[in-house]
Amino acid sequence: MALDILIDEDNVTLATLSIELERATISHDAPNDSSLYVTEPGMFPFWVSLRAGSRFVLLQSYVNFVPGLSQTERLEFCNRINERLYMPSFHVYRVENDA
Repeated sequence: MALDILIDEDNVTLATLSIELERATISHDAPNDSSLYVTEPGMFPFWVSLRAGSRFVLLQSYVNFVPGLSQTERLEFCNRINERLYMPSFHVYRVENDA
């Protein structure tokens, strides 16, 4: 599994990113026309989307916590992910249906 290709900025699209993920044999789906969902076993699942106006490739993921998990435990979990995985940062925020 190697991703050592440099894609010219003008050619960065979800289609070209999907092709390179396939070349590196990284499992992924295209659930819609605005993102890719990387589902490779052994990797934390994440979405890839493009922000054309700011020229960013956005990597995004989330996790649902079990009810009753304290704020401290949530933050400790995020810190462990930040230390061990490729994502630049994880943070905790409350959503409407969060108990």
